[in-house]
Amino acid sequence: METDKDTAASGERGLLIDPKSVLLPKKEGAVPASTERVNAGILLEQETSAKLGGTAQNPPEQKSGASVAEGNARTPRTFAPGGSAESVPQKKEESAVRPIETYQGDIESLVQNKNLSVVSIAAAEAIRRSHTPHAAPEASSIAPATEWLNWLGGRLAMVMGGVFFFAAAAGLLAYFFLRPVPSVPPNTAADAPFILVDDTRGIAFAEADFTRPIAMGAFNDMRKNVALSLGLIERIYPATMSTNADGVAVYTLIDAQKLLALLGPTAPQELVRTVEPAPYLFGAHVFDDHQAFLMLTVDSYEQAFAGMLGWEATMQSDLAPLFTRTPRPHIPEEGLATSTPEQRAIVTGFTDVVVENHDARVIKNEYGDILLLWTFLDRSTLLITTNEYTLREIVSRISNAPVR
Repeated sequence: METDKDTAASGERGLLIDPKSVLLPKKEGAVPASTERVNAGILLEQETSAKLGGTAQNPPEQKSGASVAEGNARTPRTFAPGGSAESVPQKKEESAVRPIETYQGDIESLVQNKNLSVVSIAAAEAIRRSHTPHAAPEASSIAPATEWLNWLGGRLAMVMGGVFFFAAAAGLLAYFFLRPVPSVPPNTAADAPFILVDDTRGIAFAEADFTRPIAMGAFNDMRKNVALSLGLIERIYPATMSTNADGVAVYTLIDAQKLLALLGPTAPQELVRTVEPAPYLFGAHVFDDHQAFLMLTVDSYEQAFAGMLGWEATMQSDLAPLFTRTPRPHIPEEGLATSTPEQRAIVTGFTDVVVENHDARVIKNEYGDILLLWTFLDRSTLLITTNEYTLREIVSRISNAPVR
């Protein structure tokens, strides 16, 4: 008891006492509860008095180590008949401040209150996560990938564009430097016989391709596509193409006899034989839808004249469509009834006319338009054309041609 008083007095003076230096009085061992019968009423009174006495003597704030031990010794115990005594659990004092909720505290609460184990809780958490849909990736993670793809696409587009540009440039250069030579070498105006011409265009045929259907179509296309001004003359240079021993293309002018036989398949042979292989001039005059003409050299005026007279029956059909002229339409004279039916041009046979002081044989329509003519410019030069204007231009150029 003196020790307790000293301890209490020391507590009142505020002195610090080491609990290890306090010596508790030795007590006798407790008699087992199973050997003593205790009345329930007496036990309740003892418990109540023990609580009141402990509160009065030692406040909770000033309890010493000895008082705590003595209070624990006075804790009432319950018992069962024939069994050992058990301590009665005291009600814990609840704090007014709620503790912080943590994941560990939640797990401990589940384990204590719902009789669960840590393994079962972990299994339930795994099942919950497996059923939870995955969250979509954040925009911050998508943006860098999208930027990288855009950058890569731009680079690829630039590379492909550069490759295409260089390929196009290489193809263009190859076209200009490696393109094949023209089918016929260009000829100058001085190369044309009889007169000076304004342009020369050549066309080459393989030996097997120089047939009437192919050649007539090619010549007619060249006539229609002359790109010269009105009144000018273009020479058409027909040639055959072959290859020499060195593999170089060789162009040979088609002779006049072969050309005349192709243009006039029904021409008399006496006419074909009297025509000199060269020189001759085949071309187009830019007038009234480009008119074709052919100038030939003959070695016998009489034989050539007779041959031309014999050919007149089929000459127009043989030379069509290359030597075909369609005159401009004529306006009806004033005073004629508008109900007068339009009359078709009636083509007559060849007649004799004088054109530019040259005797000519011509075919006219009912309006007097010349559709086809032939004449001798001199005793060795034969001209075939479709109108008097082309004849006039050729005669004018012969007169003004320089002396060779």
